[in-house]
Amino acid sequence: MLGKAEYPKLADIFVGDLAEVGQWVVANVRSSVAWPLSVEHVRFRDRNVFVVPRTETTYPFAAIKLQAGEHFRDGQRLLSHFLSSLSWVEGAGVTVEHWSGGSRAHPMGFGPQSGVVTSQFELDYIPDPTDGPTRWALAFYREGLELYTRNIAYAALSFFKIINIVANTGRKQKAWMNANLQHAGETNFTKFEIAKRVTELTNAGVADIGAYLYESGRCAVAHAGTNPTVDPENAEDIERLTKDLPVIRGLAVRAIEQELGVKSRHTIWLEHLYELAGFKEVIGLPTMERLKALDNTVTPADLASLTRISIRLLGQAPYAGLENLNVRVAQIINGNVQLSTSSDDGQVELDLALNFPAERIDFDLETGLRARDDGCERAAREIISVMQFICDYFGNGKLQIYDPAGNLLGRKDAYLPVNIDPGRTRAHYRSLIEQYEAEAERRGAAEPGQ
Repeated sequence: MLGKAEYPKLADIFVGDLAEVGQWVVANVRSSVAWPLSVEHVRFRDRNVFVVPRTETTYPFAAIKLQAGEHFRDGQRLLSHFLSSLSWVEGAGVTVEHWSGGSRAHPMGFGPQSGVVTSQFELDYIPDPTDGPTRWALAFYREGLELYTRNIAYAALSFFKIINIVANTGRKQKAWMNANLQHAGETNFTKFEIAKRVTELTNAGVADIGAYLYESGRCAVAHAGTNPTVDPENAEDIERLTKDLPVIRGLAVRAIEQELGVKSRHTIWLEHLYELAGFKEVIGLPTMERLKALDNTVTPADLASLTRISIRLLGQAPYAGLENLNVRVAQIINGNVQLSTSSDDGQVELDLALNFPAERIDFDLETGLRARDDGCERAAREIISVMQFICDYFGNGKLQIYDPAGNLLGRKDAYLPVNIDPGRTRAHYRSLIEQYEAEAERRGAAEPGQ
């Protein structure tokens, strides 16, 4: 939680598009998803959704500006779908506390005094399934996550609703859970947690896990007056259901991803398809497929659309020496496009490779980045920017590559230094930056016309 003074002021967020007069719908939220500290625009269903931080006096919120012919409930439905997709990707709950809006995107006052926030809001995957059952499943998943720490029983029931979508009778649900139990979970950690609980149940003599979960979980929560019934005032019932809940949630995740076809963020991360996503659009599907097929007849002429790029890091200001670099295709071998880039003055050079078969961007910080010094102030300033990039990259920087129009061509996950002391390395580069800043000042004063 941030201190109150660290939240933006209300006047600071209502600028640009968010300040326009129109017909607005606003979802004021209480969120376990890390909410941004500045206004973010997210494309969802070919619309701009504004994700807005809490201020000193108002709730954090998501907002949409209605189009001609749309009504308030249309905006509520779209924002609800967006929040459910966001909750699925992030694996955390988002609750709409109040709906507001009007001619401006007015939030509600006196928002919650706690919540998770981030200065590096990054939402590059936001699924939007169109069929009703899948949208229901995402809605129930968000509902379950909202209740996860507040009402264990109803959280479990929300997850069971998802299983009910893919298996519509008790017999089918028991069989489906048994068949999918070993595949339940989203990450290695959740799989371990589920396996641990299944082992505990097996050791306790539970032979049919699916039947146990259905009868002592779903039925016991949904019904009363029969045995078993989950008693909200019985500590043993709540403790048992708390231990079972990760298994039930893991099975719900399995149903959404494998039966309904909505990939989780963990799957997206494993596939790494996002690394080259923008490059694929630029070079075109036919050329991309030839590269993935290891077609060595692809030539630099086939990638003539790659002319200039900028190298940046998520959440950091652009680095002058790495902006608008000229691109030359140095070599294409077995689908691996090796790029040699340089600044207009030739003082900065950066090499990277687009590895299409592996869906990776290959960049070696030690050998792939060079900055020369010709003795002028400009060169010193470029070297400073390159050193700052290196310093920030060592600090788990996330590499991003943009085209001249500001479109994201590709990105890498956070850099993890190996066999170095990151703290001392960054301190070393900061010392060099200070030296070059003094040198740049000296050169600037000595150069003609200064």
